[in-house]
Amino acid sequence: MSKRFAVLFCATAMPAFGVPAIARTVATDASQSAADDAADDGLPEVIVTARRRAEDAQRVPAALSVVGGDLIDRSYTVNTQGLTTLIPTLNYSSANPRNTAFTIRGLGSSVVAVSQANDGLEPGVGFYVDQVYHARPATAAFDFADIEQVEELRGPPGTLFGKNTTAGALNITTRAPTFTREGFAELSYGDYNFVQAKGWASGPITDTIAYRISGVSTRRDGVLDNVRTGRDANTIGTQAVRG
Repeated sequence: MSKRFAVLFCATAMPAFGVPAIARTVATDASQSAADDAADDGLPEVIVTARRRAEDAQRVPAALSVVGGDLIDRSYTVNTQGLTTLIPTLNYSSANPRNTAFTIRGLGSSVVAVSQANDGLEPGVGFYVDQVYHARPATAAFDFADIEQVEELRGPPGTLFGKNTTAGALNITTRAPTFTREGFAELSYGDYNFVQAKGWASGPITDTIAYRISGVSTRRDGVLDNVRTGRDANTIGTQAVRG
């Protein structure tokens, strides 16, 4: 296992960003009375968009798991592969960035069925980022940056999320701009010259307009030696920017 060391930087003019987040698994036949009982017990409210609108997870009549962005940052969950350790029912396999696939509770489309045998086959688990559907799960091979929360919706939510959700859906929400100036930066180093830099900044432009920009860059030497060409294989080199 690679050893990684993370160094955090926060500008003094931009206080470190902290968003209260909860990682919970909610499997319920949620009713109004159950939600009221939970409120009486003083449980924190977790807002989800499992039904295309913001509401308390206790009121959603479906099996779902919610992982907050704060836990994703603290657990150093840098990509979807790492997310599988926080959501036991989720499995992610990737032979390469094109051959990727999700399964939920063992259901979905395997890598062989989706990519290697026929690129035209649709996945069985929908992948959504800010309510936008990503038809090819290869987009999930990139590293996370500035995530608010991740929702895993188990079961076929096809009425709300379309036909490609026979096993469920992954609904990822990124952090929204804020009117309070804040920023964050992180640099990590590991084996095989692994280097990852990521950060984000947010603040007001006017009284009614705010901005947010985030980015992540990851590189690593190959872990396989090609004896014929003398070059490393299976290297990593990805960059992403969002504004």
